[in-house]
Amino acid sequence: MNKAIKQTKENKQKFWSPLLDLLKITTPVTRSELQDAVGFSDRAIRNEVSNISKFHPVISYSSKKGYRLARDFSKITVEEAATEWLEVEHSLNELKARNRDINKRMKPLIAYQKKMEKVRPEVLPEINRQRAERRKEIIVQQTLLLKAKEIKPNDYICNLFGTVKEIEDRGSHLAINYESNGYMCQVQPTHEYEMKVIREA
Repeated sequence: MNKAIKQTKENKQKFWSPLLDLLKITTPVTRSELQDAVGFSDRAIRNEVSNISKFHPVISYSSKKGYRLARDFSKITVEEAATEWLEVEHSLNELKARNRDINKRMKPLIAYQKKMEKVRPEVLPEINRQRAERRKEIIVQQTLLLKAKEIKPNDYICNLFGTVKEIEDRGSHLAINYESNGYMCQVQPTHEYEMKVIREA
């Protein structure tokens, strides 16, 4: 399995998303509006926004239920820049709160495992056996980080939750038709855009 994409300047320059230009606005755009614009499922929209946020400052907070990119502070007034800074701070605080909540939800799960290891040690060999079987199943498929030009029909694109059906080269970019949750969708990445793909070994 490939490692996650590193957050480097080089990878930021390579990064592309069909949602990127749609988020360069002054008011948040909702997931529903993004779905209508690009034809992605709600899950794919959330995943794509997550990918964008690894390279660009995405302002997102539950009270407005939308997303937008933070504005270029070198091109706005002092008052507007201060407002933007506070918007970013609000988004950061929400992310920190989610992390605290996730840590709290993990504690009972970890406690359950530790208690079983102590009270039922005879289960440990069976856990290891089942874990090995699951790993074998995963190895049957390869998870690859590929450039769009390397993708083939029947590849499963992880961030779009869809299986590739047809690929058309349009010169400056590709048109990739894929099926997701019973719907036919299309994404138009550049040839060098990287996607995480599952392909049969």
